[in-house]
Amino acid sequence: MSPQDFESSANEIRRFIQQKVPKIIGIEATKHFKRSFRDEGFTDDKLEEWDDIGEPRKVQKRRANGDLPPILTDSGDLGDSLTYSEEGDKVVVSTDVPYAQRHNEGLKGMPKRQFMGPSKQLEKKIIGKIEKELAKIFKR
Repeated sequence: MSPQDFESSANEIRRFIQQKVPKIIGIEATKHFKRSFRDEGFTDDKLEEWDDIGEPRKVQKRRANGDLPPILTDSGDLGDSLTYSEEGDKVVVSTDVPYAQRHNEGLKGMPKRQFMGPSKQLEKKIIGKIEKELAKIFKR
């Protein structure tokens, strides 16, 4: 590899880290956290399902196929509100729904139904995507 090739590759890697890595992190994190609503639980190492909501859930209107609607998805507003932004050298996934923190952390008398937070599975997904993209750069 010539010095010019090395410098060109180094510049491409820098651009990748500055421009594409934050997008990979933001997109993968948002998808992972939204999946919590479909899975009815949060996945760190493995899926930790949310506690059922008890008796009131048993009298909920069932779907045409007889299934109960998923927990926390009556309107879908909370899951749909998840977005990400790049803030300096950080990627922040957030929501503007005022009750999001109460659901994610729980309260006295309200069970925790975590949908976002640190996740080993998410880290693996992000690292896999970044490694795949870096491999493309190094093959050139």
